[in-house]
Amino acid sequence: MIFDLRPGNAIGCDVSSHRARWNGTICRNASSWECGANLDFRQDYCDRGDSRCYHIHNFSPTQPRLSVHSSGGDWVFEANPRAFDDQVLLLWGKAFREPHGIPAGQVPEYHLFGAYRVQRVERVSIGHAAHNWLIFPYADGWAECSGLRLARPRFDSMAGKYFKEVERSSVLRMFDLVRERASAPGCSLDSDTVRRVLGFCDSLRGWLEIAEEEREPLAGDSSASRKLAASGYKPFRDLTLKDIPAATKPLEEPAPPVERAKANVAPAKPALAPTQEGLQPLIAPARYEELRKRFSKETVNSLLLGSLSKPLLILRGSPGVGKSYTAIDLIEDPERQRTLIVAVGSTWRGREDFLGYVNPVDDLFSPTEVTRFLIRAAKAWDAGDRRPWVVVLEEFNLSQPEHWMSDLLVRSQYPPEPKALRTIVLGGKKLNDGGEASFYLSPAVRWIATINSDHTTRALSPRVLDRAAVVHLELAPSEALTRAGVKLEPAQVDAVSELDFLLRELGATFSFRTARSLALTLDRGPELGLDSWGVLDYILVQEVLSKVQLLAADPGDQRALEKLIAWSEGSGSALSLCGKLITGWSDLLEAGRDVGQA
Repeated sequence: MIFDLRPGNAIGCDVSSHRARWNGTICRNASSWECGANLDFRQDYCDRGDSRCYHIHNFSPTQPRLSVHSSGGDWVFEANPRAFDDQVLLLWGKAFREPHGIPAGQVPEYHLFGAYRVQRVERVSIGHAAHNWLIFPYADGWAECSGLRLARPRFDSMAGKYFKEVERSSVLRMFDLVRERASAPGCSLDSDTVRRVLGFCDSLRGWLEIAEEEREPLAGDSSASRKLAASGYKPFRDLTLKDIPAATKPLEEPAPPVERAKANVAPAKPALAPTQEGLQPLIAPARYEELRKRFSKETVNSLLLGSLSKPLLILRGSPGVGKSYTAIDLIEDPERQRTLIVAVGSTWRGREDFLGYVNPVDDLFSPTEVTRFLIRAAKAWDAGDRRPWVVVLEEFNLSQPEHWMSDLLVRSQYPPEPKALRTIVLGGKKLNDGGEASFYLSPAVRWIATINSDHTTRALSPRVLDRAAVVHLELAPSEALTRAGVKLEPAQVDAVSELDFLLRELGATFSFRTARSLALTLDRGPELGLDSWGVLDYILVQEVLSKVQLLAADPGDQRALEKLIAWSEGSGSALSLCGKLITGWSDLLEAGRDVGQA
């Protein structure tokens, strides 16, 4: 795994909800206080005065530090112990209150507990072959602000455990709120804590600028990999198509992972066994750079490796993330002669729905477009064409694939020879156009499926998943806008990103399709007397907020609505239609009525 932090952004980490405010004191009556640690730990250690809690010293007045177990820290610090130097680290966790800590039986809220400007990270042994990582802030670079009860900022997942990435604008806006709450009359924080909090707020912008300078992109590296300028360490590079040798190259023996880490070098290039068939890779080299611009290095590597290892590649993600666009754009086929798009039907129950059927009147087989495509692919193979032929299966899990695709999935795993293993017998005397009622399943045929995960789809069975590589696609709103060629003001991008973060748990996202709608309408706004904020307002109401469903009896939905109201009064305050709609939702829930999707 690679620690990949975009310059200028901050890091986030989830910590326990400590009763004693992380000041080095063990929580009293710890077994009855729900902090997030399991009950056995609290009974065996905390209640007995053993202070091995990982987070007990987060904001200790003498020497604050955060302890991270090796399982969550090695993926960052084994390769680069200085990866966090001078970076801003936010600490958050589940909201808690007396007398029992985190409320039971509810969807948890998350609050910001405080922040560090990291000075150093140390490895500490804790017994035989075990260790932790201690993260220390600068003496003037930490603050505890849990008493302000502010919701954690939006974040993005990273490659490994525990740590998240927090966008710079979100961090700055978060601490504007911290300053406002800490400076307000009647603030619940004591004077020393207020002084430290305000000092952190005053210095934050400058610290982020220093952090950005420390994480310059690697020279000549178009990926998102970063390094610390002063560290001398280089992160592992990601896999590229250049790493795949020609079929005539011998296998290379990679060095053991531990030795590579110790030597601080990149892993040896992966090698593929020579093949007699001369099959070309599914993902064309010309497409690889485009994929790197759209998705993270881990996603691109997953696409590449999945395309090499399985006959079926499944692209999973929220609607509008770009699954279909990605599926049809992996190979070099501008005329779409080797690409077929198939819309899977929810009523498909057998092979005849996919390949065709035998007409009982004349005993001739009536093929589908899929069958004709596969026959053409077989002829191309026999003629020496080793380029990939792709069948894109849209909405793959609307029905059970093993009912209508089992024969093809099984035979796709067989070697090219003998041909009988890959021959599909259709039935009947002939095809209705006179062709043979059987065909050879070309090894060049690849299946790419797109799936959504919602109530309208069926779960894929183990027998299908065992023959497939599943790749999850994600696309941040800012990346969707860039891909669609939309240029918004920074405040507008921030409002969209914040809204997307709040709606994730409700299943509504800002997708590439929504970005495309903006691209098509922004220039036409003046004709309707609308500026860019006005067009954005309409599009968000029509295509994003229309997906929201809230239940009056669900406390979690009520809290989600409260966050949306805060958004409409904050970064979304210029979006009046969105604010009006959200206010209407509040009225509905207060009246005991649900908010339904469009």
